[in-house]
Amino acid sequence: RSSAASDVYKRQRYYIVEIKQTFRLIIMAHWVLIVLAFAAFALSEDSALSEDQAKEYRELLLETNSRDMASMILVALLTVGGSVGLFLLQKWARLMYLAAAALAVFWTAGQGTPYLNLPFVEAILDVLLIVTGITIGLIYFSPVKDELVSFGNGSVNQ
Repeated sequence: RSSAASDVYKRQRYYIVEIKQTFRLIIMAHWVLIVLAFAAFALSEDSALSEDQAKEYRELLLETNSRDMASMILVALLTVGGSVGLFLLQKWARLMYLAAAALAVFWTAGQGTPYLNLPFVEAILDVLLIVTGITIGLIYFSPVKDELVSFGNGSVNQ
């Protein structure tokens, strides 16, 4: 009987380890997509636009005001802090990650100036939004939420 209970316990532990590994892969995918989005944006900024379009686009970027800049910096800091905390399976990081996602949505919606990206840049950003949604779903509505630990109570190797 204890052998059967031991087997069940081993399967449960294996399942938990698999969940944690998969969750960490999703967080790493988030980081990779952010880097890809910036790289694709930087590489495509001038090459796919005509000279007049590129000049107009640069002028539009220069119009970024201090409120927009502060919002971008805050979103970046919350995203980095939240995703690193989630990678380390820290419970406090849930709120930070959610705040970053919410602020990014409000900031984007409140920009007031339309912008155009190339299709492959938009595709990367769309996949990034999907991964963000999956991450939020996992940290609040899946067994991952039970594996997040309070600060100092967990180890990276779990």
